[in-house]
Amino acid sequence: MNRSRSSTKINHLADVTPLFEFSRVVNSSLDVKFILGTVLLTLMGKLLLSKSVVLLKSRDKHYRIENSKGIPAGLASEEMFFRRVPKKSFALTNGRTTPTTQLFKSGVVQMFPIVSHDVVLGFFGIGRRAGDRKLSVTEKAFVEAIISISAAAIEKGIAFHEIKNVNRALDEKVQELRTLFELSKEFNSIFDREKLLKLFTFTLMGQVGASRYAVCLRDGETVSSRVDTKSLAEFKNVMFENISSPILVSDFQRKKILISLRERCASQGIVALIPLQAQNEVRGMLCLGNRLRGGAYSMADLEFIYSLGNLAIISLENTRLFYETVEKQKMENELNIAREIQKGLLPRSLPVIKGLDVAALNISSKQVGGDYYDVIALENGNY
Repeated sequence: MNRSRSSTKINHLADVTPLFEFSRVVNSSLDVKFILGTVLLTLMGKLLLSKSVVLLKSRDKHYRIENSKGIPAGLASEEMFFRRVPKKSFALTNGRTTPTTQLFKSGVVQMFPIVSHDVVLGFFGIGRRAGDRKLSVTEKAFVEAIISISAAAIEKGIAFHEIKNVNRALDEKVQELRTLFELSKEFNSIFDREKLLKLFTFTLMGQVGASRYAVCLRDGETVSSRVDTKSLAEFKNVMFENISSPILVSDFQRKKILISLRERCASQGIVALIPLQAQNEVRGMLCLGNRLRGGAYSMADLEFIYSLGNLAIISLENTRLFYETVEKQKMENELNIAREIQKGLLPRSLPVIKGLDVAALNISSKQVGGDYYDVIALENGNY
């Protein structure tokens, strides 16, 4: 009897020891891919599986394949939507509308949810076993124990990955703010319109790397590279009236006039439009082609370009106002000189004429006027 109990205890320890070792391995890492790979290999080795898969939550009720063995690669790009997310293991069927139909056709027969804090993080799927053997009670308990142990590690790994992404995004935003701050100082130190436009276009190419671009100003010229400005000029007013925020050309609404604009932009290789605003008014439009390094513009890219463009347009407006002020001051100085000259042409004093009261005054409505007066002495004492 004692020998039997001792034997049972030894067998129990033999079953528990691998779980402790597995727990130590998966909890020592924050790399989700490593954790998932370890779980898959552990289950496949223990159950002698040729196929296995793991799905992780991508958004509410949507799950995507993150790792797999023996599953077609094409399935990895598809999301699976569950109307009701199961919290218990379930067998797959060959249903027409079930999200796991393709997995079933690929050889996956049973799914086990990964649950942590009553939230389903994902699912582990196992394929058919040799001889189509079913899981025994002990084997199923082992699978559930492995998944239960890995759930906390997976949750930590996902949280760590999200924190890394947030920190990376914050670092990028800080760098963008520094860039905008430095460019703001550069823009504000230049009062030459041509130099300012050149600095803006060079900065645009350096920061964004667009294959082509055009800067259309509402009251001015169009600066462009590899874009037909005449073609854009025909739709210039349409852009100013309909585009008030950064937008991809592919996202234009189904309006007849915007469809025409989209076709015109497509013919010129323009994929994004960014309005240049000052004092809540669109003063210009930035038209961008594809990126030189490939890939579509993200909303973060468009927001950064929008901020950069608005810095430039404000500086351009300040430059215009500066020159207008200088020209106005020059004009006022010239008019003041003309007024002084006009005053010098008028008599400083009028003669005293017996029997008459003589008086005159010249007040111009503006700085200068066109009227003149004088009292001129004639012969024989006449005036």
